[in-house]
Amino acid sequence: GVTNDDNWLNKNNIKHEYEKLVEIPNLPNITIVCDFYLPDKNIYIEYWGKYDEAYIARKHAKKKIYKENNIMQKLHYKTTEEDKMDKKIPVAIIGPGNIGLDLMKKTGADLLLATDPDCDRVGIAVLHNGEYVLMTGNQIGALLVDFVLSHKKDTLNEKSTLVKTIVTSEVGADLARNYGLHIVDTLTGFKYIGDQIGKYEINGDREFVIGYEESYGYLVGTHARDKDAVVSSMLICQMAAYHKNNGRTLVDALNNIYAEYGFYLDALDTFVLKGKDGAEKIQSIMANMRENGSSLFDNIKSVLDYSKGIDDLPKENVLKYTFTDGSWIAVRPSGTEPKLKVYYSMCGETKAQATEKLENIRAILKKEIEG
Repeated sequence: GVTNDDNWLNKNNIKHEYEKLVEIPNLPNITIVCDFYLPDKNIYIEYWGKYDEAYIARKHAKKKIYKENNIMQKLHYKTTEEDKMDKKIPVAIIGPGNIGLDLMKKTGADLLLATDPDCDRVGIAVLHNGEYVLMTGNQIGALLVDFVLSHKKDTLNEKSTLVKTIVTSEVGADLARNYGLHIVDTLTGFKYIGDQIGKYEINGDREFVIGYEESYGYLVGTHARDKDAVVSSMLICQMAAYHKNNGRTLVDALNNIYAEYGFYLDALDTFVLKGKDGAEKIQSIMANMRENGSSLFDNIKSVLDYSKGIDDLPKENVLKYTFTDGSWIAVRPSGTEPKLKVYYSMCGETKAQATEKLENIRAILKKEIEG
């Protein structure tokens, strides 16, 4: 029958589409934060968050998808008024001591998903060999690319395209190339990924399959023009269940990807430089990096200065240095805060190799920026 969520969505003329990529006979124990459920243990927690139209719409759409996939929530446990006054609302990056991780440990759930209040970003923790492993946005994106493309390979064609941002790891792109997809890079911000979908629908030369960014934003399908944690959460649940039924955790699946494509280690450093002096220092650092940045490192293959306009992208104050082994770093000022951001993506045959590269390059940049 029609659920309350169907009624609400229809009444407000909201459509939310998703695709069940694979039938899963036995769902694993799964925990979700904001909304939060353990199907086998009948626990559902609704976190307080920003209560606007987007939040309400996504919440109803998410509940509808869960119900259609037999993921039911029966026991409601509301957070206390004290919790509601706490400004530490759950966000995509899950930290130690988070109520979701605490409950995950108590119940032995396989997977925890955390969304931000308007449900457009989602991060996860995975139970692996008795430990709870937090995954980055790049890792989740690569897993989704592998899962989606492996189950849609018979429908892919010469127009199929993956879109990602210039500060997103290449491992997902490498996977997509193996399936014959075009790879398109955009500037930082999911609106640019959405813009590509609109262009493809107008000119018909490409077909959007999946897009993602390192900051926990993913989109599969063309039902939206922004990152969407509703459908992404459902796909992550399907993906976790699929791998569990094949004797793997998501960590195992990621390690299989690394075994084939090499190890990718990603990191982000943020340098806070406040006030007028800070703003001037950020400008000075960017000017010096443009002039002398390539001399700071060995084995530089290319330097991309997005302030000059590259590949028909809008001009943006971003510098990207790519190394001969495929590793790269990108430097850009924040558009809204007095911060300088440095993105790292290090490649290696092993984690130890990638870690050593990261530590060396981090030390060079820290000295350059902090003096």
